[in-house]
Amino acid sequence: MPDTPDSIKTGYTQQQLDWCTANEGLVWSYIVKNENLYSINPGTIQTYIGEGPFTSVFSQEDSPGNIGVWIGREIVRKYASKNPGMKPGQIMQAPAAQIIEDAKYKPK
Repeated sequence: MPDTPDSIKTGYTQQQLDWCTANEGLVWSYIVKNENLYSINPGTIQTYIGEGPFTSVFSQEDSPGNIGVWIGREIVRKYASKNPGMKPGQIMQAPAAQIIEDAKYKPK
């Protein structure tokens, strides 16, 4: 769906997408700093993937809910860009830890 707007793919408004792009490094830094990337704690997971008008650990006025899904998408995009020969089905079958490691995702 390369021609489909990101707002349709994510369910975010353009303002929410703009916030995600502008604060991508902040979100990633928070996740890494708090050692939440590999957390299996349901409360921690809910913080990042829960539906809601905002993500509780970020700005209540601007941050969208479900920010973890957006960050995950950006990690997969980075991985895909480093592996252009892989088809979407192959990427979907790659182990998550491999995707995270090989993507070397480090937004600014």
